[in-house]
Amino acid sequence: MSTNTMSPAATALSTGGRGGRRWLSIAPIVAVLIAVTVPSGGVARGSDATVVGSCLGTPSVPCSASAGQTYGAVTLGADGNDDETSVEAVLSQVVGPGADVTALASGVTTDSGDLDFTPDTVTGGQRFDWSYHGPAQNLAFLTIKAGTGFAVVGIAGSTSGGVDVSTLLGGHDISHVSLWATTTSQTEPVMAKVLHGKDFLGNSRLARIDDGTVPCLHVETAAPARCVFTRTSGSWLDSGKGRFAKVGQAITLDGKPGGEYVVAAKINPDGTVPALDPAGHDDTGVPAGTELGQACVVETSASPYNATGQPLVNYATREVGTRDYPHPDGAQLIREEWNGTVWIYYYIGQGAGLNDSNGTERDANGVYLPGSARCHIIWSSGYEVWGAKRPSTRSFPAPGVVMTTTRILWRPVNDAVQIAN
Repeated sequence: MSTNTMSPAATALSTGGRGGRRWLSIAPIVAVLIAVTVPSGGVARGSDATVVGSCLGTPSVPCSASAGQTYGAVTLGADGNDDETSVEAVLSQVVGPGADVTALASGVTTDSGDLDFTPDTVTGGQRFDWSYHGPAQNLAFLTIKAGTGFAVVGIAGSTSGGVDVSTLLGGHDISHVSLWATTTSQTEPVMAKVLHGKDFLGNSRLARIDDGTVPCLHVETAAPARCVFTRTSGSWLDSGKGRFAKVGQAITLDGKPGGEYVVAAKINPDGTVPALDPAGHDDTGVPAGTELGQACVVETSASPYNATGQPLVNYATREVGTRDYPHPDGAQLIREEWNGTVWIYYYIGQGAGLNDSNGTERDANGVYLPGSARCHIIWSSGYEVWGAKRPSTRSFPAPGVVMTTTRILWRPVNDAVQIAN
């Protein structure tokens, strides 16, 4: 190509087409609540069949909610329906305040949208298998409606499984099954006895160390694996619940720091993950007032869009090179270059990228921004890791490189390669 070829960015600027700061947004996953089709002959609804709710008090999932029970400011109606308001009210008591879920699909027969069942028609309130074939990655709960209530079952990012609701719903015939995605990831507190290593903050996500290994995800594909974790692999802690490694650390499969995998947390059945309890910081060597978000937004891996619909505001102090033009978050273009095959665009400042070992956005002074909308999580195959919005990387040989011919997308954090900050 001749040296006087004008890039798309230069063309836009010369014609006045770029204008001021812009950013793209898209709603997270559009909620699709598919109408229930009843086979010929009908499925007994059992609307007059009383369900004894067990989600009150200090419960855990699975549990059931019943008509007339009150969760926060919400009292379930006479039918005990599993509408979004009721489900979020129940989850806010069972999992923690601020539960936010979106209905993805609902049905009682196979081919109810993205839901399939075994047997093909779920009628009696006993055991059944289910599977989901849609694009959502942040699957969190099933609700099963029967009689005057509904059961809540945690599925922890799984796309299939088996459910036995006979004891939860009293064997009453099932009206429908609904699948819910979560907007945020919340934490299960772990009180540390001794910290080993550095960079621990309140609400640091944790991965349980079992038999000398931890869950880990590939930093580019988010494929799950088990990585060896020893005393020299990275930061970890002792607690009354066992030993845990700090999530977000780059690691090799054989346990060396700085590899192409990242330590990840296994998602609990109720959708939470272990995290360092903010209480008792002074006793464990963590400075008070340096806490990460207790609830963080679950982003869609390999997507250029943000789950909140808001632009990224993390202030990047380093140039971020990518083939993307315009930038998906409207960051400032500072230069461009032709590499012989494609144009590469370089951005800096607000919104240019994010690759923080704690998944949290910073201001221009390097201070973490508060609020769940500013910390980001990726879910994959039932595991959670801090999210980064960045181009692809190659970790070896150290210190690794940024693949500037790739797009800026949500991916697992890679703290072995410096991007944005």
